[in-house]
Amino acid sequence: MLPNPSPADGIVLSRMCMRVEAASLLAGVQGARGDMAIVHLQYADDTIPFLAEGDRIPVMVRFFLELLQEVTGLKVNFDKSLLIGMNIEENTMRKATTVLGCRGAASLYLI
Repeated sequence: MLPNPSPADGIVLSRMCMRVEAASLLAGVQGARGDMAIVHLQYADDTIPFLAEGDRIPVMVRFFLELLQEVTGLKVNFDKSLLIGMNIEENTMRKATTVLGCRGAASLYLI
């Protein structure tokens, strides 16, 4: 999602994610044993957020990513981004992709 981030940008993103999660604005996805929630993974110039389903989640993610753009000066390529929903209804996916301005793919795998 984020082109050519510097290591400092990755630290900014990680700290922002931790604060947003601590404030209960977004919730990550927890493992089967109730381990710590995973909110995002970063690899090179890609960021993969892991988020629980909810009506306000797409709006909060959009706000969070726009804030990240302002803080780091990077640009999020929403039109090149892909939202993959696991075990969520098609209508919910459609609403989320509309808010986020990205493509979407729903998957019905049992997790």
